[in-house]
Amino acid sequence: MDRALKNSLEYQPTLIPLHATTLQGVWEDLLRVAQGVGKIEAGNNLLAHYQSRISAIADRCRVEGPRPSVACIEWMEPLMAAGNWVPELVELAGGHSIFGEPGTHAPWITWEALAEGNPDMLILMPCGFSMPRIEEEMSLLTQNPV
Repeated sequence: MDRALKNSLEYQPTLIPLHATTLQGVWEDLLRVAQGVGKIEAGNNLLAHYQSRISAIADRCRVEGPRPSVACIEWMEPLMAAGNWVPELVELAGGHSIFGEPGTHAPWITWEALAEGNPDMLILMPCGFSMPRIEEEMSLLTQNPV
């Protein structure tokens, strides 16, 4: 990658590799970017702010008893559940993610598996979609016969 950039650009950019698959990895990537752009103190402050906010939300979302089952969907055709750090966020928010494992990439699932999972909550979070595109794609979900 470095060589391709050197050959195609008139300047030498700084590459900052990001490869988070867990919430801890997101924090590390945030600090990696802050260091790469020379804003270490700002990065540390931002990280502390984010961690404080997530902790406060998690404290408010603690539930006694059964947690609601949650299916987070990142792609509707083909159907893909959310993975990586999303299941961790669901747990922190008081739910139980029925698809996707913390630290692993998003799994492909079938419409039948989604129906069998019978989640209490369905969260649609299409990766990289605009709101108009999400509205267009909703028919894939709402008109699916399963």
